[in-house]
Amino acid sequence: MLKAVEVESPAMAIQRYAALDGLRGVAAYLVVISHYLGSANPGSRYPGQEIFGYFTLAGQVGVMLFFVISGFLMGELYMQTPFNKESVRAFYVKRIARVVPLYYLIVLASFALLLTRGGVWPLYYVDPLWHFMLFWHGGDNVLWTVPVEVQFYALFPLIWWAFSKYGNAATLLLLIVGAVIPTGWITAPALFHFYFPYFAAGLLLSVVTIPYSRLVEFLIIPAFMALMLAMPDLAKAMGFRPTGLWGSPVYLVLAPTAVLLVINSRWAAIILGSRPAAFAGMISYSVYLLHMPVHFVFRQLPIYVTSPLLFICVALVGTTAVAWLSFRLLENPARRLISKAARTPSANGILAADHHRQGTVGDVDGSRGSPRYGLAEQDVGATAAD
Repeated sequence: MLKAVEVESPAMAIQRYAALDGLRGVAAYLVVISHYLGSANPGSRYPGQEIFGYFTLAGQVGVMLFFVISGFLMGELYMQTPFNKESVRAFYVKRIARVVPLYYLIVLASFALLLTRGGVWPLYYVDPLWHFMLFWHGGDNVLWTVPVEVQFYALFPLIWWAFSKYGNAATLLLLIVGAVIPTGWITAPALFHFYFPYFAAGLLLSVVTIPYSRLVEFLIIPAFMALMLAMPDLAKAMGFRPTGLWGSPVYLVLAPTAVLLVINSRWAAIILGSRPAAFAGMISYSVYLLHMPVHFVFRQLPIYVTSPLLFICVALVGTTAVAWLSFRLLENPARRLISKAARTPSANGILAADHHRQGTVGDVDGSRGSPRYGLAEQDVGATAAD
């Protein structure tokens, strides 16, 4: 049914956001683990290596979940808000404050290393610089999803305007457009169009609701198992015909379905809304941006060769520590500073009204969100990427 038909309580909304916060954390660490498995020393052998090898592309599934969550949250938080100049301005201030500072810091630091040393270790190759600074293309490293997100931000106000003017007709149009956009242009410089169906699916979830049923609790685990089992190498090993990843209609159905089940699951609200899961969601953007530099540095340890699984555990701990420091010392202060500098009296009124509408899910500068750590305005679109 359409969400307008059913008004949920603030407590229900908080549970939905808290579960998605934890799901974001799970998706982030899924990306990290898949990268670490794929970057294991080629000459090393470890228990379960053949089985783990099937999951080196699991990070792509994590990115799909991020894109669906991003679309859902932007629809949930903004498409029910009046569309006007100040609300759009507030939207862009929050998106810039959330995504740009840490991303630009890493891009500029990488480019400085390239100029001064002729190499970028332990960061990323970012040439040509303008591709990264203008969010045109994120290269072949983990930065690629940030331009994709920002390109979606550029389009979102148009979708927001259409929804405010035409209501559910715009939602239907969004579904049609998302379904027919060609998905074979992945080599094009601007990547957004290739991934738009996942954002569109998230937006559609934000305007549709389903009544709670115990069936949700029984379906949620099989849905996530299906996300893993559908990976090309694993599907082939089990005798099925692989459907691919980003161009696969199977994943375009499974990823939004998994998010929808999490949104409506009471058990997901308890488990993914727990403190550890919410903490992982809070630092997920720094985890994404910094996990490979941490890996590059830690590869100097002997256990990278002698004990790959132990190395992965150590690198995960190091990544978590570095990401937490980044969030506390860089992400959060920069977001607060930009949000404060860009505020106007009218914008403050919009943010306060939005905060009230969310039922204390997130504060106006995004430092908190869920009842514990913060989803809503903290991280509508921050991604983890493969």
